[in-house]
Amino acid sequence: MKKMVAGFVSVIIITLILTSCVQKNKNKIKFNKEIVPYSKEETSDYSYEIKGTSLEVNNNCGNLKIEKSNIDKIKVRIEKLVGGKSEDKLQDALDSINCTLENEVVNINSIWKDKTTINSINVETTIIVPNSIQSINIKNNIGNVNIAGNYDDLKIQMENGEISYNGNLKKGSIFLKIGSIDLNFQSLKSDYSYDINGEIINGKIKMPKGIEFNIIGSMAEKVKIKDEINIDEEGALFDINAKVGNINIEN
Repeated sequence: MKKMVAGFVSVIIITLILTSCVQKNKNKIKFNKEIVPYSKEETSDYSYEIKGTSLEVNNNCGNLKIEKSNIDKIKVRIEKLVGGKSEDKLQDALDSINCTLENEVVNINSIWKDKTTINSINVETTIIVPNSIQSINIKNNIGNVNIAGNYDDLKIQMENGEISYNGNLKKGSIFLKIGSIDLNFQSLKSDYSYDINGEIINGKIKMPKGIEFNIIGSMAEKVKIKDEINIDEEGALFDINAKVGNINIEN
């Protein structure tokens, strides 16, 4: 219980630090000038050919967005914003944030370690994948993950943040230590299955009207289900396990 409370408190502290350093202006992130007098931004684009129908993504910095499109290569765009109390290290910090492809794995990393000169970093990564990609495995640290598109299999392993998904997914496995989920399934069939695990999870699951599903796991009795939604042991299976949380299922 103490570890769980400590983890929750740490997320609150991180959130307060981030909101004090950045402010949104017309959907564009800007650092607070009083805290971060110098800042610089840059956009980097990458293009990769990949074999097969599966993709693995390791993201160690910032928010991640994944979309599908009628293309034949993987397109990666990283929007970077760095700031601090010294101007001479800004470009070095931007250069340290990059993307590589190794053994069919897309890696988004920041190797910058000197927090005395650069105290604020915001990274927004968008990955556009071909329609042929049917399986994605995502490992993400602190940050939000937003995915749209139809997949046979989706795996997400994340420490802290928000996960949102919109599309048709046959099989899903999500581990979110602390954060929220927003899942919008366009269709559900009886052989579809989803595992959702973590410590502190809040969120909602949206599904089409008239769909029947079954729910098991430690959260089964705590999930709030709208009256017009029917549970059937033969329906799509949701296995939801968390120590603390609130999950709503609705049409």
